[in-house]
Amino acid sequence: MTGVRVDIMSGGRILKEYNIDDDEAEQPNTITKYIESKSGERFQIHLNISRWFPYAQYAIAVHIYIDGEEVDSILWSEDDLTSGKDIIQNGAHRYEKGEWVLRKYLFSKLEIDDGDVRKITEREKVKIQSLGVISVRFWRVKKVKKVMPGIPSGYLNDVGVVPEKALKGSAISHRATFEEKMPTNPCTVWNSQQIDPWEKPFATFNFRFRSLAALKDLHIIPRSPSPEPFEVRMKKNPESLTREELLEFARRHTTTDEFHKRVKLESLKRERPNDDDDASDDEDVPVVTDARPHKRARPDSTAEIIDLTE
Repeated sequence: MTGVRVDIMSGGRILKEYNIDDDEAEQPNTITKYIESKSGERFQIHLNISRWFPYAQYAIAVHIYIDGEEVDSILWSEDDLTSGKDIIQNGAHRYEKGEWVLRKYLFSKLEIDDGDVRKITEREKVKIQSLGVISVRFWRVKKVKKVMPGIPSGYLNDVGVVPEKALKGSAISHRATFEEKMPTNPCTVWNSQQIDPWEKPFATFNFRFRSLAALKDLHIIPRSPSPEPFEVRMKKNPESLTREELLEFARRHTTTDEFHKRVKLESLKRERPNDDDDASDDEDVPVVTDARPHKRARPDSTAEIIDLTE
């Protein structure tokens, strides 16, 4: 997207992004990536609009959705964009009981069991399928007027324990939660009018957050190769085995008569530099050798938006 960039940060760094499957069709003006999430870690949303942003003559509304719920919105006026804009959004802002509070974002492990999926309602199924996604959407808007804060929004509903079959193979491993609320600076709320239709934001960034294991299950990240068995490593390079591995290998085979016919045990001292090291370290190590050769509900056109710039 020209002039617009969104990154997800965690642990003080921008998280590496992974491409979706080539066979998955991308929606217009949309970028979708996978990122790795870790249970209990905070995350932040880094928003950047450069000086070369093509819509700087408009006010820009940014709406943030997590796990299918709108948790926050930001409004930048035309004046804010003349030299670009760069912010890190680390939580949801809400007006509660006469004061503004902030709840920071967290990655949390999704509780999964083998429960009966037939007990899940259609609404719950839709909610479950929206888990594990951060979506940041941009619209051109016209600022109308300042308004008083309305009913608090930005809640993340707890879905509880989810039956594995309800996930439909999507390998969802995490959901988002909030930390305890904390006081924050007051925000200004604006009433705005859409220029871009609500169903057609000019830019959408989707981030599917998954555990490392889930990313490997989806073949987004290649699986780590399994270590070769002792027997294979023994044939390739006996000296690569540790003393403990050699002892274990010998223990497994010394009770087999057939093994004794083709394998001999030798006592070999590890090669050591000719220095004054303690002689007690230079002990006999059994080595096994094999003798055989081997061959991854649309809202109204007017909406209340929080202005964090004032």
